[in-house]
Amino acid sequence: MGSCVSQQADNSYVVSNRNINKLIKEDEKKLKTEVKLLLLGAGESGKSTILKQMRLIHAAGFTNTERETYRSIVFTNITESMSLILESMEYFKIPFSDSENSQYLSLFHNPSPSIVKGRPFPIQYLNPLATLWADSGVQSCYEKGHQYALQDNMNQDILRCRMKTTGIVETVFQLSPLTYRMFDVGGQRSERKKWIHCFENVTAVLFIVAISGYDQCLVEDKDANQMQEALMLFDSICNSQWFVNTSMILFLNKIDIFREKIKNSSVKKYFPDYTDMIENLSLLFLDQVIAIIVGVSLIFIIKFLLFRNEVVKFVVEVPIATGQLLDTIRAHTKDDVKEALKKARDAQQNWVKTTFSERKRVLYSLLNFIIKNQEEICWVSSRDTGKTLVDGKFGEILVTCEKIRWIIKHGEKALATEYRGTSPVLPHKLAKIEYQPLGVVTALVSWNYPFHNVFGPIISSLFVGNGILIKSSEQVAWSMQFYSKIIKTCLMECGHDPDIVQFLCGFPECGEAVVRSGVDGITFVGSCEVGKQVMKAASDNLTPCILELGGKDCAIIRHDANLSQALPITMRGTFQNAGQNCVGLERILIHESLYDGFVVMVAEQIKRLKVGSILNDDDVVDIGAMTMSGQGERLQNLIQASVSEGAKLVLGGRPFTHPKYPTAQYFEPTLLIDVTPNMTILKQELFAPIMIVMKFSTDEEAIEICNSSPFGLGNSVFSGDQNKGEWMARRLRCGMVNVNDFGATYLCNLPFGGVGISGFGR
Repeated sequence: MGSCVSQQADNSYVVSNRNINKLIKEDEKKLKTEVKLLLLGAGESGKSTILKQMRLIHAAGFTNTERETYRSIVFTNITESMSLILESMEYFKIPFSDSENSQYLSLFHNPSPSIVKGRPFPIQYLNPLATLWADSGVQSCYEKGHQYALQDNMNQDILRCRMKTTGIVETVFQLSPLTYRMFDVGGQRSERKKWIHCFENVTAVLFIVAISGYDQCLVEDKDANQMQEALMLFDSICNSQWFVNTSMILFLNKIDIFREKIKNSSVKKYFPDYTDMIENLSLLFLDQVIAIIVGVSLIFIIKFLLFRNEVVKFVVEVPIATGQLLDTIRAHTKDDVKEALKKARDAQQNWVKTTFSERKRVLYSLLNFIIKNQEEICWVSSRDTGKTLVDGKFGEILVTCEKIRWIIKHGEKALATEYRGTSPVLPHKLAKIEYQPLGVVTALVSWNYPFHNVFGPIISSLFVGNGILIKSSEQVAWSMQFYSKIIKTCLMECGHDPDIVQFLCGFPECGEAVVRSGVDGITFVGSCEVGKQVMKAASDNLTPCILELGGKDCAIIRHDANLSQALPITMRGTFQNAGQNCVGLERILIHESLYDGFVVMVAEQIKRLKVGSILNDDDVVDIGAMTMSGQGERLQNLIQASVSEGAKLVLGGRPFTHPKYPTAQYFEPTLLIDVTPNMTILKQELFAPIMIVMKFSTDEEAIEICNSSPFGLGNSVFSGDQNKGEWMARRLRCGMVNVNDFGATYLCNLPFGGVGISGFGR
């Protein structure tokens, strides 16, 4: 059926259509240049404060008239808070320290008068406020403020004074070329029903959580915890149909208040579900979270995100060398461990059938890659840990390549079948020893040499026919992303299943899951404390363990030693990798006849050492960053304790502030002399650029001092008499000894390991 319209109607339609298309294009253009942010969060989270900050920084700020209105708000905050404290004193049955102060009860129980524009606070409130605040009973009740929703104490009037948000507050500001529209809605339960009107076309949800509220109750429900409420709300928001395709940003607020609270209050009390995961929450939970926001130099933070009813943890790396965010990597879980073990076991069924020639081909591929890309490998390690490039090439590349070469050349012979003779009464018997793969093993390795520590166990495990799970430290999660691809690429290049090697990175619960997973062998490289936990967990399945733990290595310089030879070796043994070596020299014992001369010579050498970062310093640096967070204060306290015990601090002894990275963590190369065996600093591993110098009179005294430590990893003896040096070396209680040298560990054809609390299994 046909139809027709008049020319006039047709023209009208065209005009209307053009106008509609024009509006659509304008809207499309507007959408491309406009960012709509929805601020959500529970009550007291600080959403309004963020809105004020954005207004101060990116908009016109506050007019004088608006500032004037805040005088009344500040006054109301003060008087209402005091009223709440006084009411709570009655509830908690806390008396005034001065009974006469009860006369002010009626003053604060009545509604506060309003502030008249241009007039000061009502005088009748000033003296009573000061008097009550000085009352110890009031202070005692104030400390319990988290139990009755007392407002956080603040002195920044406009920015942080408390004013309940009702309805929806929109703020628009411009950051060329984009326009930002931020919507703040009330966080109280009664206000949340209004959020629905803001959900449409949201670019992102900025969810605010006040971490200082971990011990606070809600204003509207004294039995509910503020942070628990925030987490439940965040969970519901993430699972809401409205936000399926919306970006979610979790912002942790009120850091300064949290820092003060955590000194006297345990987070574990309010979050019992995480007790097993976190022993010291001030170090391993929220304190780590807030560090990245305030710029404190920490290596990682832990972030809990509730998403689709699942708790997901992330390793967020902030390298100590810069104190700046590097990356966010998802931490592996127990389920990830199970999946990794299954993949490795499946792949090992075929790998065990390969010949030594096939395995050597993989190692040749790996060796060639390392040699060709050694600069990049060193840079990644240095970027992640803060070490110098020299330490990277020496401790990462050289040692790893030598191990690969040795295994390629001698590995097959070392694993060859051994025939043993039989007794004359059994001449017809044939006795032989054959070496068989264990199956799938694991290596939980430390962070100080991320490349070498990972590839050491990989190359030996692959060569004998094992599959392997590598659990790296969360401190070096970033570099593991790169290093894991190297071996997997080499395996695929040679036609093998890359799943034979599995990489895991996570927190203690991930490591525990690996140890308890049912692997066929465990190698652990790390601290003594964690090593004990690994051994206990491994005992459940009677899994064999090799533990490579800490050290307190000693260098004994006898009276006949050549100081010009001993000096550079002890310098390297102490300051290599900023002293972060399990076999680093942490005690230098000097014969009394050489003591003064050595101190003068070594002090001159230490003065010349330059501390810095490969990322910024033009000149060559000798000492890199301290990879582990929080070491500066610990080391400084140990040094100060030693000085109070009689030691003498010659150089250093305090953190070093990098001119470009003020939040990064470095420590000055330190010389501490006149140390005696009973001092506190000798009772724990330092892992730092600190040279400790001690004096001895006789060989017997030196041996006694050296053996007095519960550690027993490696030692060195310097002597002009080789035989005498070896005689002394045999009397030292340790796993490895060097004579006139340091670093037997670089000889990969020798066993590595210690005795005592330094581990076993070499």
